[in-house]
Amino acid sequence: MVSFDIKSLYTNVSIEGAMNAMKRALTNISEDELPIKKKDYIELVSLCVNFGAFVFKEQEYIQHRGLAMGSPLSAVMASLYMETLEVDKFIRIIGRGSKWFRYVDDILVIMPEESNINNKLRMLNDVNEHIQFTVEMEMERKLPFLDTLIHREDSSAKLSVYRKPTNRDDFIHYLSRHSTRTKTATDLNESITVRDFWKVYHIYKTVMNISVALNKIQGTAMNVVWKQLCQQFVQDFKGFDEATNTKSLLTLSSELKMNIN
Repeated sequence: MVSFDIKSLYTNVSIEGAMNAMKRALTNISEDELPIKKKDYIELVSLCVNFGAFVFKEQEYIQHRGLAMGSPLSAVMASLYMETLEVDKFIRIIGRGSKWFRYVDDILVIMPEESNINNKLRMLNDVNEHIQFTVEMEMERKLPFLDTLIHREDSSAKLSVYRKPTNRDDFIHYLSRHSTRTKTATDLNESITVRDFWKVYHIYKTVMNISVALNKIQGTAMNVVWKQLCQQFVQDFKGFDEATNTKSLLTLSSELKMNIN
């Protein structure tokens, strides 16, 4: 098993190639299935994908190549473009006895163990100078793909959740505006719910976490940031003072009748 990833797919798909792929797909669709005539449909799609204007820092720019990031059409057009490349080139390169599965710009390929993967990668990258692949090979019969870890066994495969080594198991605050589905998806501990986790997360823990974070900020970093915003107020920042003593915080919380145990 190997996985291939396409570098910056949307912005590397040519408008002309995407339009040709769309026209090719339309040959299999009856005009009665479209809301308007095919000619008008193609013209409207062309108008949308060729208008690549965007604003950055109150300045207008035109994107000279590729599909626009964030456009609802980009995902569809990029997928159609990739399908034409797969049919015409990629599947042949991978060869018989192999299976190619793609989700947008991530591809899982199952191929014979004796396959020369580096040679396949070179051939894939030779097809189009802008559509370039990177490859990740399985290690110890395991391969991460789309947030899952595929475990290859003798005659089958098992899946488990994959978390990168940099994963910190962060929680989304229960009162945030994320959907309930998103919040519950981060519930990693079966013995405690997300709601219960935040019930015991008191203001004292919040203050102490902020204190720890502030103490880790280097003075040089603050100087660089604040000199860009208000240079006249920043000279030689050396860092924040240590956190105020805990007793004062506890005394204040007691006076306010706050439960921070």
